[in-house]
This record gives sequence, structure tokens and C-alpha cells, in this order.
Amino acid sequence: MRGLLCHGMSTFVEDRQQVLASVTLEPRSLLSFHESYRSDREVVELALATDQFLLEYISTELRNDRALLKNVVAGHGGALHYASETLRDDEECVLAAVMQKGWALESASERLRSDRATVLAAVTQDGAALVFASLDLKNDREVVLTALRTFGAALDFTSPTLQADRLVVLAAVAQDGEAIRFAADELRADKEVALISVSQSGWALEYVAERFQRDVEVVTVAVKNEGGALAFAPEDLLRNRDLVLAAVSAPHEDPWREVGRVCV
Repeated sequence: MRGLLCHGMSTFVEDRQQVLASVTLEPRSLLSFHESYRSDREVVELALATDQFLLEYISTELRNDRALLKNVVAGHGGALHYASETLRDDEECVLAAVMQKGWALESASERLRSDRATVLAAVTQDGAALVFASLDLKNDREVVLTALRTFGAALDFTSPTLQADRLVVLAAVAQDGEAIRFAADELRADKEVALISVSQSGWALEYVAERFQRDVEVVTVAVKNEGGALAFAPEDLLRNRDLVLAAVSAPHEDPWREVGRVCV
């Protein structure tokens, strides 16, 4: 009996070593082994080190392990999506996640999507994460300005009040000229805003006030940035030799887009 027990223990130890070796080479092999290994911390940590999305399949106990989750999301914030509801409401775990990947804010609890420090950390890493923030924080000027530094189009997520805020709009178009399409009408009709927009992206000419699409200065800046922007100028400007030469000499970064605009 003792011999059989020892043999069984030896086989288990040997099998576990094989499991450890296997998940080191191929993390998803964890799913092929006995379910008990999904509760084995050492095996799970080895698997998660390479494939964080396996978090979805480990035991409930380990999915609720705070230290384990913090370590995982610090390397791959998106794994927060597979964390337990409790840990998606944990300030430290969520902060670690959004600092690595701002979009992890999507998986945070409603409470933490309303937490200013958490949201600031998220939009600092990726301004696009503003879309997941609470309504109050989408209208927080400092939070919005922080988001705009990396994602000008986040202007779309703010309130009409901030879309009419000149400083906010200038920050948006300086990062992404085409963000002018989300600005209030009075700022789309502001020449300084228009010039900054088309100098950042010639394609922004499509969204400036109509009178600026006929303005030689604005159109020249736009086509020098992107020759294809000439498609948004009125027909009479197409007879302007200097303007056409500027467009021809300019970069054409997105030829398919230009063809599409002309065809339309």
C-alpha cells in the first residue's frame, strides 16, 4: 500500500513538472490539463506571464487574488476585463491597469469611472479612454485637456460648453486637426482655429466653416499639408495656379481617401 501511495505521489509530481514545462512553452496548454491546475498558483502565474487573457479561465479563488491581478494588469491592462467584479472595483488594481492601458477604464466599476484620479491616469495614458469616464468627468476641463494631449478627437465626448471653449478646442486641433468637426460653430468659424487645424491635418479643410474653404490662405496651408485637401476647395480656386502647384508638390499620405472624396 505504501509503495502504491509513493508511486502515486511520484507520478503526480512528475505530471506537475510536465505541466509547468508545457505552460512555459505554450501558456494555453493550461486549458488542456486537469482543472485543478487552474488553481495552482505557480502554474497559473507561469501561464499568465505570457498570456494574460487566460485570467478568464483560472479558478475563482485566483481571479479574486489581488496581488496576482495587480501583477497581471501592470503588464497588460486589458486583462482587467477578465477580473472579478470585486477587483474591478479595487482602486489599486484598476489604477495599475489604466496606467498600462488607458482603455482598461472600460472594464472598471462605475464607481471608479467616476473617480477623478483613476480617470486622469487613464486619459493620460490614452486620451481616447475619456469615452468611458462618467458624464461629470467628461465635462471636467482639466480631465478633458489631459485627454486632448494624446487624442484630439476626445473633444467629441465633451459637453457643448467645452466644445465652445476656445482653449479646449485649440488643444484638440493642435493634436488632431480634424477634431475641429466637433467644435462649436463659432469656433469652426474662427480663422486662427481653422489655420491651426489645417496645418495639423490638411483634411480638416472639410470641416472648417464654408467661408474658409474659399479663403486662399487657409486652403494653401491645407494643401501644403495634404495635397488631396484641394478636393474641398471650391471650383474657382482650382484655377489658382499657385494653389494647384502647392497641392501637387505636397504629400499625399492617403491616396485612397483622396480618390474617394473626388469620386463622391
